Amino acid sequence: MPGTWQALTHQPTFNTSTMILLSDGRIMVQEEATNHWHALTPDSYGSYVDGSWSPLADMSFWRRYYASGMLKDGRIVLIGGEQSGAGGDTNKGEIYDPVSDSWSSMPSPPGWAQVGDAACCILPSGDLMIGALTTPRCAIFDPVTDSWSPAASKAIRPNEETWVLLPDDTIVSPQCFPPYRSERYSISSNAWKDEGALPVSVVDHVMSEIGPAMLMYNGKVIYFGAADVGGNGKTAIYTPPAIYTGPGHGQKAPTFPILAAKPLSATIVPPACFRMAKSWPRVPRLLSITGARPFTSSNTIHLATLLSRRPLLRTMLSSSTGAA
Repeated sequence: MPGTWQALTHQPTFNTSTMILLSDGRIMVQEEATNHWHALTPDSYGSYVDGSWSPLADMSFWRRYYASGMLKDGRIVLIGGEQSGAGGDTNKGEIYDPVSDSWSSMPSPPGWAQVGDAACCILPSGDLMIGALTTPRCAIFDPVTDSWSPAASKAIRPNEETWVLLPDDTIVSPQCFPPYRSERYSISSNAWKDEGALPVSVVDHVMSEIGPAMLMYNGKVIYFGAADVGGNGKTAIYTPPAIYTGPGHGQKAPTFPILAAKPLSATIVPPACFRMAKSWPRVPRLLSITGARPFTSSNTIHLATLLSRRPLLRTMLSSSTGAA
């Protein structure tokens, strides 16, 4: 049976950008190209359709396309920004506390002049892991000690990648730059390993972009390709091995429909629990939960009726996306 879409009774009065589902059921929404944030609060019946808008505290400067995620205590961490009021590919970050409605600064990764729209993932420990833009380096932020530590480096630069956290506490991602293979990271071993070539290309070789990816109910990961430039924007499904040292298996999936020469948006609908990276950029991101692109042509928001009945959908990851 096909689902239905329903417009919000109270539409936002601003152009919307990144959206993040908070642990209390509210959706925090960035106002496009500003440092302003707003909250959509469901009504007493849990409906977002009849929800109300309220202002949230401003972050220190505006940013677009950045790494982000929810920490274990419900706070939201943001770092970087391909474009921002602090300059391009900024390395600055901050943390939002939804209880006190306040932002606090966080340190930049030592030795990282840029963070930009870094690939990222919230680890099971509650730490944030990010990848560098121009080198294979990775780093992990511990919100308890408010400090960074180096993580194992990848085979190539992780820029533009979509990191997906798997149930066995590993992270998988295709490479967005040559040789366009895939890698998997073991959190316990702090090591990346080659996961083989993909059955089809899911990366736009011109822009080095990739589409969204998500963990499905059956434990497999579906990767949607970026813009189908030169036949490279395909779709693939990854099946993890029984043990980390074993090889995963990739298979070709049906090519995603193209509308007006552009790929359509995709999401897993509730009540699915999932973990994504451009989230999972890549973010990652979920339509109407974490925005992959600012809706500058229209500020109208439609939410699935089903979502209005499931306000506490669990999101584990939100990441950034690069410019199209």
